[in-house]
Amino acid sequence: MKVHKLVLSSVLSITVLLVSYSSFAVTQPNETRQQTELFLNSELAWISDYIDENDQTGLRIKQASTPLIETIAVWGANHELIFPDTQSSTHLNDYIVTNNYPRLKALLQTATPTAWEAYDINVDALFFCQSEGISVCVLLKTAELSAAVGIQKDNLVTGLLAENKHLAAPGNDNYFYSLILLLLTILLGSTTYTFFQRKNKE
Repeated sequence: MKVHKLVLSSVLSITVLLVSYSSFAVTQPNETRQQTELFLNSELAWISDYIDENDQTGLRIKQASTPLIETIAVWGANHELIFPDTQSSTHLNDYIVTNNYPRLKALLQTATPTAWEAYDINVDALFFCQSEGISVCVLLKTAELSAAVGIQKDNLVTGLLAENKHLAAPGNDNYFYSLILLLLTILLGSTTYTFFQRKNKE
C-alpha cells in the first residue's frame, strides 16, 4: 500500500508540473512580437498625448511626418471613433479607416491586449491594434518597421502574424500533450483503485 501511495503521489506531482509547464508555454509571446511591441510602446506614445489634448490637427501633422505610420484610428471610452473625425473634411489616409472600419473593430476585439493582421496580400503594411489604455489601431509600413526593429521582413511578418507562440515542447506537441493525458489517466485510475480498496476493507 505504501508503494502504491508513493506511485500515486509521484504521478500527481509530475502531472501538476507538466500541466503548469504547458499552461506557461502556451501563453508566452514570441521574441519577435515582444521586441516589436516594446519598440511601438515608446514609438506611439504621442498618440495618447494628442488625444488627451483633443488636438486632432497636431496628431494628423505628427502622423504625416512619421514614415512608419500610414494611418491611425482611435476609439473613445464609449467605443466611438474619435480619430479621424469623420464629421470634418476627410484626409486621404482617413479612407483606409473608413473603408476598413468593420475589419478594424473586429481586430480590436481580438486584442488581448494587442493584435496583428496583414493589410494586403504582399504584407507591405500591417495593422497593429491595442486595447490597453486607449483603443487604437495603426497601419504600419512593413519595410519601415523591419528597418526600425532590425528584423528581416519575412521573419518579422512570420513572428507578428503568428498567434502567441508556445515554447517548443520536447519531441512534438502531440507527444507532449498525449503524455499529459496518459498521466492524468493513470492518476484517475490510481485514485479509483485506492477508493475501491478502501471500500473493500470496510
